[in-house]
Amino acid sequence: MSFLHPAALFLLLTVPFVWLLHHEKRRTVSVEVSHLKFWDEIVAQSKKKVQWRSPILLLRLLLAVLFVLAWAGPVPDPIDKAPEQVTVTRATYNYHTNTVIYQVVNHTEEEHKIQLSLTKGETATAQAVQLKPQAAQNVSFSVGKAGEGALRLSWQIDGEKWSTRPELDIMPGDTERKKILVLGGNTFVHEALHSLPYVEVTESPSWEQADKTILYDLYIIGDIGTKPDVPTGAKVWWLNYPAKGMPETDVKQAAIHVLAPLFFKHIDVGQMDWRGFQPMQVPENAVPFVEKANQPVVAALTEAPGKQVYMAMRWQETDLPLQLAFPVFVENVVSWFFDMEQPGQFVKQPSVSEYSAHYEQAVLWRTWMLVCIFGLLLLEWLLSVRYMHEKRTIIWKCIRVASLVGVLLAAVGMHVIWDTKRAATIFLIDRSLSMASSQKEVEMYIQSMLRQKAARDDVAVLSFGAEPMVDVPLQRKPVLNGFQTNPNPHFTNLEKAIDTALKIFPENAARRLVIVSDGGENAGQMLNVAEQMKQKRVQTLWWRTPQKGAPDVQLQRLTLPSFAYHAERLPLTADIVSNYEADGVFTLTEGDHLVLKQNIHVVPGINTFVFSLPASERAAAHQYTGQIEFAGDTLTSDNVRSVSVTQKRAARVLLVGEEKDIGPLSSLMTGMDIQYTSVRPHMMPRTVEQLVPYDAIFLVNAPRYEFPPGAEQSLETVVRAQGTGLFVVGGERSFALGGYKDTLLEAMLPVQATMKDNKKHPATGLLLLIDASGSMEEKSDGIAKIEMAKEAAIRALEALESDDYVGVVAFSDAVEWLVPFGAVGNKEMAAKKIGQLRAGGGTVIIPALNDALQMLERTPIRIKHMVLLTDGQGELDGYGPYIEKMKQHGITLSTAAIGQDAAETMLNALARSTGGRTYSVQNVASLPTIFSYEAYTATGRYVNHGTFIPRIVQDAPYFPPRQFPPLAGYTGTGIKDNASLLLQSEKGDPILATWRYGLGNVAAWTSDLNGGWSAAWLSWPQFQQQWTALINWGLAHRDDGVIRMQAIQEDEQLQVDVSLASSNTTPHVMVMGPAGVFSLPLQAVGERLYRGTVELKEPGNYSLSATVQQQGTIVGQTKTLFTFTGSEYVSPDPNQERKLAAFMRIIGGRWVDEKENVFISPVLPIKAPNPLIDILLPFLLMLFYIDIALRKSSWKMWKQKRSENCA
Repeated sequence: MSFLHPAALFLLLTVPFVWLLHHEKRRTVSVEVSHLKFWDEIVAQSKKKVQWRSPILLLRLLLAVLFVLAWAGPVPDPIDKAPEQVTVTRATYNYHTNTVIYQVVNHTEEEHKIQLSLTKGETATAQAVQLKPQAAQNVSFSVGKAGEGALRLSWQIDGEKWSTRPELDIMPGDTERKKILVLGGNTFVHEALHSLPYVEVTESPSWEQADKTILYDLYIIGDIGTKPDVPTGAKVWWLNYPAKGMPETDVKQAAIHVLAPLFFKHIDVGQMDWRGFQPMQVPENAVPFVEKANQPVVAALTEAPGKQVYMAMRWQETDLPLQLAFPVFVENVVSWFFDMEQPGQFVKQPSVSEYSAHYEQAVLWRTWMLVCIFGLLLLEWLLSVRYMHEKRTIIWKCIRVASLVGVLLAAVGMHVIWDTKRAATIFLIDRSLSMASSQKEVEMYIQSMLRQKAARDDVAVLSFGAEPMVDVPLQRKPVLNGFQTNPNPHFTNLEKAIDTALKIFPENAARRLVIVSDGGENAGQMLNVAEQMKQKRVQTLWWRTPQKGAPDVQLQRLTLPSFAYHAERLPLTADIVSNYEADGVFTLTEGDHLVLKQNIHVVPGINTFVFSLPASERAAAHQYTGQIEFAGDTLTSDNVRSVSVTQKRAARVLLVGEEKDIGPLSSLMTGMDIQYTSVRPHMMPRTVEQLVPYDAIFLVNAPRYEFPPGAEQSLETVVRAQGTGLFVVGGERSFALGGYKDTLLEAMLPVQATMKDNKKHPATGLLLLIDASGSMEEKSDGIAKIEMAKEAAIRALEALESDDYVGVVAFSDAVEWLVPFGAVGNKEMAAKKIGQLRAGGGTVIIPALNDALQMLERTPIRIKHMVLLTDGQGELDGYGPYIEKMKQHGITLSTAAIGQDAAETMLNALARSTGGRTYSVQNVASLPTIFSYEAYTATGRYVNHGTFIPRIVQDAPYFPPRQFPPLAGYTGTGIKDNASLLLQSEKGDPILATWRYGLGNVAAWTSDLNGGWSAAWLSWPQFQQQWTALINWGLAHRDDGVIRMQAIQEDEQLQVDVSLASSNTTPHVMVMGPAGVFSLPLQAVGERLYRGTVELKEPGNYSLSATVQQQGTIVGQTKTLFTFTGSEYVSPDPNQERKLAAFMRIIGGRWVDEKENVFISPVLPIKAPNPLIDILLPFLLMLFYIDIALRKSSWKMWKQKRSENCA
């Protein structure tokens, strides 16, 4: 127990004053009695008053104590200090010497004396160990023959035993021993099992001779010839599981790869004799723990109905059973079967939330004390009335009312606002790996600063890596005796650390934040909290320590597509980080097979290399191991990384487009051994069932208005829910020109159909001539032609910008200007006028054409275009003069002929003569798309001609940067938020953009692939290799058709997404990492989409195995491998300096050095609410004593004494 204001406890010395006042000599009061018969009644009343003296005294004493305690502010002790830094771990039991060995570790900078006591039955053995700072020591106990009693270990540190620490039990005395049946005797296994005190072993040479009436906890099956019929759900350890036939030389010479250390705790794996282990053909849902020649030699079923371990050992070919590691290996496996907690570190790290909770609890305690005080004051008042025979004075009444009001104000937490003089300083200490060499220097700096702090300043010290932890809670007299916490050092998350510090700052104190870090942020974004710091008026000082470290080159990451279809080459990206310039060698192996060896040169920073690997002909999972070697590299543990890729069957692709557009893509698919089907846009499959068989769908210059009904909705479903890839290739009939704007198709794309920039373009003049004759009232497919014409005009209006010009002319027997030609202006008003169009009369074209020409001729705009829509004959000749005028003034005309009755020949001639386009409209529903296309085309903004070389904006493993050939044009679009822009034009418009829509990967290529704009690309020697990687990325990666898994690192967490094809199945994910094997909890985050997160605390390989079950049966599975490098010193982001400068500019921070006293730096004034409780409580205590003194003294006597003194 501690106190907010411990000095207030001295006021407990004033409590006896209450007792003295209570026992002051009672004043004598004269009472006149009119008759003796009333004497007994008066005496009885006096006695009745006297009986309340003792309870009132107790109440007053209790009130005085409560006042003092409330002012002192009791706080529960948050966390023990020293014990968390000493850990005791069981090492092993040696059955040859009958000894058990423990490892004792001292994590502190101080020396500790450890007293260990081992109890077996009623016998106890004790040993003392003197542990030096940061040291470990093994302690051996002789315990006799194992299995003759439970072992219990307890310990003391520096002569003190902490009751908060449980005793470390090897096996609790009341635990039932586990029954194990061993089939097929094996002396080595027998000896190892009998060294375990918690098992009861039964042996049988065969299954037939075993007692089947007993249900054993574990069945260990050796070489018995036949497979025993063990009970369903039983735990089984197969020692001689059937081996997979492989050449002897391949098996003996193959290297061992330990994928999970779960069975190898306290064992030097490199010293184990693996010769007798044979590769096996284990069940598909078994998790491999150890591999040899890329085949499992130790594997396990880790989930229900029963755990199983598989091994195929030839005991005569290995010396492993003779090694001391063997009994430890057996014990590790048995402990795993029984889910026994391994004795380990009982380390509890103090967290910010714990300290906050303690202070919140202190406030709650003070509030309850004040509520009690209020009630007791009222009770004491009521009891006092019984014997107070004098008339209360007005002064006493005021004091009592003031006391009650003051207690209420303190209890409700009344505050006043003023400039606070209190200051709170928080030191944020970077404890990541890049700061490891500076830790001692930083600790001395903090201690130096603490000695210089002002007396009334509160100070806290927080350490952070991936997460912040409290070393010193906020207090007036902080003491730092070494850093007591151990944050994850593989990340530097300044955002999370600063956010936590902001929550610790008290509201009624000026705030000073001192950051000690090299600024190498690799998790979170500190800019996200900059505005919050500014609003909270935090004075920030930053001591930026230089990064230190020995020469190191690190293979940070290997990247391959998780899945690949048959292709000529696969792109492998290697990210290598170095802090010095050097030459070295990069090698890549698959098992024992050398795949690649290449000399490389690195410079300080991040170096990215892209290699091309030959794809395997075998459809299976392949694991590659990369390794680097550099002269002068002092840390070689981070030089090896692994990556896996699953080679799959030939993919199926649907190409949607005209033959002239899809020709080059067809050749590309043939070269990649991809099966493809090509259809024209109007023949595109329209149902989900027809689209599901395809792994990707290409829309190649395909206008949406030609899609059959339902095709767009089905396309969206298979991309979002089935993971089908979608590629959209540009051309003059795609994106905005293809009617994609404001459609479901546009929502799926990483670009929007309309351009996003504010570039200046020449104004466009668009005039629409719409046939309003009586025949336009006729219906086509249930829709009146005049209604679709009006909709088409409105759609064309929406495609124009505010500085464009537009006019709408309706013609029949007469000419009517629905929208007078002029600047676009109010589109809603223009649309309303167009909606008033009514059909009636004959078809006369030339007068309307003449009026339109006259209007365009006198308008000073550069681009002039007309669109003529009719379903009738009109004049068949007489257009020559108007054609000449249009040519003279640069006016183009496009025509749309509706139905069979339109003069299509005449209309086509008009359009061809002026450079316009012609449309033969059979489906009037396509009119809005045609008019929209004409409007977009007329502006000239969306078809961009001109030769340029695409600029690289962002690197991607599936589209590695190269010296790209030029393009001759593209279709204008705008990039969407959250999309990846890989290539852009010289104007900044998207050329290649990607993102993920639901489960599907989507790419948009805004140039063409038919040779019109892309001739240089199609003749580029690396075209096929470049697009192979992109297409492999986009293809749907479905495993067994029912499950898909993706793992993406998000700062210090690995986000695992699992998607299912069916809603009546259940996914399970097992993670095998450096810390062992565990089941990953999943939460549903969408339709058939589940997500889980893995904390990346230790570097190494994380193998993830996902299975999907239906009614208890596994119906699908998939695996992936993720490598966490764990190195935090990595070269900072190239933009890190810019981010740091922006951060300090926003918050108004200042750089300091280790010599500057940070407490001298003025803090920003803060008008803070200051609680009145600490002022009211001493005042109320004083009033309470005055209250008692006034009531215990006679008012008349006081007046008499005062008169005598005056006389």
